[in-house]
Amino acid sequence: MTNNEGYGTLLITNGINRVKLGEKTWIILNANSSTGYVWRLTLDNSKVYRIDKNFYLPSRTGSVGTPGKAVWILKAIKKGEASIVLNYARVFDKEALKSIVYSIIVE
Repeated sequence: MTNNEGYGTLLITNGINRVKLGEKTWIILNANSSTGYVWRLTLDNSKVYRIDKNFYLPSRTGSVGTPGKAVWILKAIKKGEASIVLNYARVFDKEALKSIVYSIIVE
């Protein structure tokens, strides 16, 4: 999904994400910080991208326990292929409740 206003591309999990060198990309995932579960991003060694920002966007209601969004803004800094792995787990858990993989090709 490309945004022509300079905000970048929202990455998808079902397929290869092709991005241009220098382009910004986004990952937005449902999250609920009140549960103790957090998304952890695992970097690969490709050095194809860098994380520019990572933040949690709470829901508009502001009610305790209401889910929000975990957001990462990445920038393509080198041509090549990469994988981004995100694991949803509590800090003390050995196994993730959920894992998501994004595949990227920077052209």
